[in-house]
Amino acid sequence: MAFFSPEKLSSKRIEIDSTTQSSDSPEIQKRLARIEANYDQLENVLVDLETRIAADERLQAMDSVDVDFEAEFGVKPKRKWRSASSKKKSTRKRAKSPKRSSSADPRKPR
Repeated sequence: MAFFSPEKLSSKRIEIDSTTQSSDSPEIQKRLARIEANYDQLENVLVDLETRIAADERLQAMDSVDVDFEAEFGVKPKRKWRSASSKKKSTRKRAKSPKRSSSADPRKPR
């Protein structure tokens, strides 16, 4: 299934309109200068953040490898996931004892 007709896909010569603004125009130069100033401000902010991180001991500790997260932040390590099929069958299913005939499942809430 074709999305475009062959006429639309044929190569065409690109014509440049010289009456519009170009990179030499003063308005475009102002825009480029404003963009460059914004990038300079961003660079200053990033340098300031890096120096703050380097100066703050708590932030440095977060970057350290030997941090006890459970003691520091109350974060417990996650347990490894195991599928139900890898568990032993004896722990999954308990045999019903003949002594308990009053209830089918004594662990069931009433």
